[in-house]
Amino acid sequence: MSHALTLPERITIARGAMPMKTFAEKLKVTLSAASQWESGRKQPKLDNLRKIARLTKTPLAILVG
Repeated sequence: MSHALTLPERITIARGAMPMKTFAEKLKVTLSAASQWESGRKQPKLDNLRKIARLTKTPLAILVG
C-alpha cells in the first residue's frame, strides 16, 4: 500500500539534484529555512511555495498536493 507524498517529500523531489545551498540561495532564504521545509519542521509560506514551484518548474498544485 502506497502513501500520498507529504509536502516535505514533494519539495525534496522537486529540488532533485540541486544542492540545498544553491536551492536556498536561488529562493533567497536561509539554508536553515530550506532544510526545515524538507525535514517537515517548518512549512514554507505561500510566496515561498510559489518561488519553489517556479524554480523547479513544478506546478504549484502538484507541489502542494
